[in-house]
Amino acid sequence: MYFNRRFLTILLISIFFFIYKYFNIKSYVLKKNNLTSNYYQLNKKSNDSIIKVKSNLLELSINCLGGDIEEVILNKYNNTLNSSDHLKILKKTNNFLYKTNSGFIIKNKNYINGLHSYKPVFYKKNNIFNFYKEQKELRIPLVFSPRKGLFFTKTFIIKPNQYKIDIEYNINNQTNEDIKSFVYGELIQTINIPKSDIKKNKISLQTFRGIAYSSDLNKYKKYDFSLVKKNKNLQIKTHSGWIAMLQQYFTTAWIPNDKKIKYFYTKKNKNEAIVGYKNDDVTIHSKNKYSTLSSLWVGPKDQKQMFSISPYLELTVDYGILWFISKPLFILLSYLNSIFNNWGVAIIIITLLIRFLLYPLTKSQYISMAKMRFLQPKIEEIKKKFYYDKYLTSRKIINLYKKEKINPIGSFLPIIIQMPIFLSLYYMLINTVELRHAKFLFWIKDLSTYDPYYILPVLMGMSMFLMQYTVNYSNINDENKIISNLIPVIFVIFFLWFPSGLSLYYIVSNFLSILQQKFINNNLNINSNIQKNS
Repeated sequence: MYFNRRFLTILLISIFFFIYKYFNIKSYVLKKNNLTSNYYQLNKKSNDSIIKVKSNLLELSINCLGGDIEEVILNKYNNTLNSSDHLKILKKTNNFLYKTNSGFIIKNKNYINGLHSYKPVFYKKNNIFNFYKEQKELRIPLVFSPRKGLFFTKTFIIKPNQYKIDIEYNINNQTNEDIKSFVYGELIQTINIPKSDIKKNKISLQTFRGIAYSSDLNKYKKYDFSLVKKNKNLQIKTHSGWIAMLQQYFTTAWIPNDKKIKYFYTKKNKNEAIVGYKNDDVTIHSKNKYSTLSSLWVGPKDQKQMFSISPYLELTVDYGILWFISKPLFILLSYLNSIFNNWGVAIIIITLLIRFLLYPLTKSQYISMAKMRFLQPKIEEIKKKFYYDKYLTSRKIINLYKKEKINPIGSFLPIIIQMPIFLSLYYMLINTVELRHAKFLFWIKDLSTYDPYYILPVLMGMSMFLMQYTVNYSNINDENKIISNLIPVIFVIFFLWFPSGLSLYYIVSNFLSILQQKFINNNLNINSNIQKNS
């Protein structure tokens, strides 16, 4: 019994001795590196380290471990059409990461590099920041002091009705030595989207998801994630510009606001693509201060706000090679929507305007088509008469067209002109955030995606059949009739997964074509004119 007591006493003394030595060693390391202990709180996971910020448009989560924005919720946008949850653009889940990194790098040899190996822990005043009534801006300062007399401050500045977040960087050097440092900002995102997040049962041209940037040499340039995955990385030196990550309807972009030299770069970390910028090195002399400002856009592709923030940032709304049609089309649609407060009605009026402007060409097309139908017996007669010479047959048919003043190419001209308009409307519907979840009537709750009951594609197919029925096929052989009847069926299959706004445009266009055909045919006696010429 006495032995057991002695053994326990020795054991307790030994434990206390080791604890004492451990803290003394840690204290010695801190003193040796002349750093405060908050620099070493690297793996501390606590709700106390998260700052919650809320404006009328944004909800942010800022982690004091690194002082980075790790989560952004957009209060004006729902996650999906029928969801009550707001869209989370920056987030961290088990299989997907999308966040920002930003801060300072100290380049002095006796300091620990804070970018990749270590994350500083910033001090903050509060855990929750909300706007008060009529408050013009909200400032969230975070302070980090790696040694006595040296202070690094990141201040997040948020304003109401804005998706832009300004970040003010300040270095106050009250030590007896010069400090060499630079500021950086990064966007980090998992390259492969989880299968659960990929939209199913939707066949469409995919919108671009990846990197974009603007620099002294390029107003707007896209850079695919696949290039980063292959370690083909960007290294750009520039005075102006921005770097961004794009997705459908939304984007996140770093905009360094000073005009000094900066570097844009990309790199890969496992399955994550990283795009970032870093300012040129700055020396902060003893007893001096330094400050710079960057902006972070995190939100929808709002062309008006983006245009006012940075040159060419609005180009992230990518309309492709037909941008010169899509842009004015969107401006006109926006104006009509401001009057009728319905994007579907705006699409209908746009269709009416297009058909009205194309009416002279449409009239010429229908007259040519009608004349060609009435000329079919004569053409067949020429083919039978000169069957032995194909060249002579072609010459005779061309002469017949010239005599009747028919231009076969003219009959296709309205279709050729409408195709770019059709594609421009498509790209506008899938890229313009204003049309995301835009309601029309009844069951159509989102003009930017397919009709959930497939009613509009079926109506579109029926309108195509009806349009063909108004054309006289009496002189067309059965084989061509079968092909003509298959075209509407093929179109219906494709349109099942096309945006419902596009189906609406096509339905209205087809019914207008039918009315125009009937009007032209009733007011022109083509057959009698051809008989006279004969």
